[in-house]
Amino acid sequence: MKKVICAVLSTVVLGAAIPLRTEGVKDLVVEDQQVGVPNEFNRLNWVDVSQSAYAIQLIFDFTQPIYFKKTLNAENLQLCLSFPGMHLQHFDKKQVMAKLSKLKQLGFVKKIDLFEQNENFPQVVLTIDFEKTRQINQVNHKPRTVKNSLLIKWCKLEDPNRLIFDIFTQETLQNLNAKDAIVLQACNNAPASRPNEESEKIRVVLDAGHGGSSVGAQCYGLNEKNLTLDIALRTRSLLRDNGMTALLTRNSDMDLSLNERTELANQLKAHLFVSIHINSGGAAGAGPCGLETYYLNTRELLPPTRIGGFLFVNLEKKLDYAAAVDKQLQDKTNLSCKLANTIQNNVISLLCTKNSSIINRGVKSEHFRIFFNNPTPTALVEVGFITNKKEAKLLAGAEYRQLIALGICKGITEYIASNKNSL
Repeated sequence: MKKVICAVLSTVVLGAAIPLRTEGVKDLVVEDQQVGVPNEFNRLNWVDVSQSAYAIQLIFDFTQPIYFKKTLNAENLQLCLSFPGMHLQHFDKKQVMAKLSKLKQLGFVKKIDLFEQNENFPQVVLTIDFEKTRQINQVNHKPRTVKNSLLIKWCKLEDPNRLIFDIFTQETLQNLNAKDAIVLQACNNAPASRPNEESEKIRVVLDAGHGGSSVGAQCYGLNEKNLTLDIALRTRSLLRDNGMTALLTRNSDMDLSLNERTELANQLKAHLFVSIHINSGGAAGAGPCGLETYYLNTRELLPPTRIGGFLFVNLEKKLDYAAAVDKQLQDKTNLSCKLANTIQNNVISLLCTKNSSIINRGVKSEHFRIFFNNPTPTALVEVGFITNKKEAKLLAGAEYRQLIALGICKGITEYIASNKNSL
């Protein structure tokens, strides 16, 4: 899997911030301040909307660091985002409106508009008008109308350049606030003395990277999408032999978006999510080699280094809600880090028994999209470099791929076992 490295340019974050400050809940909102303005026009690459058990997430991806303003009209329940220095031609209006229409389908929003203003200087304006009420579907009962009370967490990333909004309902916030560590649910079902009875309750989702028209990295007659599927199938078989419920995001060569992968994991109520990829070092040859495993980088998403804050829409400004959102993300990240470490250590250990020259590139944090709005502990393992001639030859062998699968399986089972007493 190739990582995109973007140029670091100066940025601006503008808008009215909510002065939330209290002991134990630090830096809930970063005060907006001007740092600089990009000299060249910025452009929107894409926008996406996804839904998880906890939040609806909007991601805007730009070519350059983001310069924007945000305002919330509390009376009219309107969120206004403006992007000074940009023209409407720098946005794909059709794509934006199509993607954001999901908010209307879900009953959260009544109107969305995207237009350009040129009074004193050009700027693109996106307005989102929220409904004052919405309906909640109830099992075996008629839909219930409730007040549309929302908490919006916003964050700004660089490399990649993204603006992210997580929309939480009051019902979700109350559930988060009532539990100390909602994402630890996997540990409640950790294997005990009879693993086949206990571990079968754990649903592990394995994600074979790429597929269909997305081939991934290619070299020496090999391609990433086929190798990752083979390893995922082998890992599923091993996990099932250990009594676990192992599921695949794809079990054939098919197209599957990143949103579809995470939303599928949500529908399957996954306890763990492991994505399998093959690395690329550019041109074929000796090049870089080795294995590395990733989890979500939360530097810009959590205090004290967060670039973002919270907006309360039709909702009382309670610090407990914001704190619960942060805690849920921190807990998930801590567990994801543990999962990444156990997988990395076990895969390396097994491969070294057959090949002592295997390089351990360690565990790292990144902003891969598969990590966003994925509420379960999640790790992404890069099992080798397809562009390294020696490593490509190893990856081409079924025995080697079986060892990788066994290492992933052992890492998952070790993670579950080591966390069963943490609740």
